[in-house]
Amino acid sequence: MDPVYIYRATCHRVIDGDTFEATVDLGFRVLARITVRIRGVDAPEHNQPGGSEATYFLSSVIENVPLLIRSYKDRQSFARWVCDVYLPNGTPLDETIIVNKHGVKMER
Repeated sequence: MDPVYIYRATCHRVIDGDTFEATVDLGFRVLARITVRIRGVDAPEHNQPGGSEATYFLSSVIENVPLLIRSYKDRQSFARWVCDVYLPNGTPLDETIIVNKHGVKMER
């Protein structure tokens, strides 16, 4: 699966430990609100053991922080984008979640 585009984004709302709603800058002064599934990590849902902690952790890391997202086309992505997400220092967000034990590596 090849990446499609790279965008600047900001988190609007965290849904669970591996999914959030983002305001995405599509260029030419066009913004879109998109649900983003972080590629490469699986975190517990908010109603599962560890889910509240994973959700809180993701919120603490990405809220009010400029992000870069690299989108992919995925047949199972439903109404959301599957993306690699990078923090301002270039660190991949999936690795940050895994290292801090709020999710497990998922095959890409």
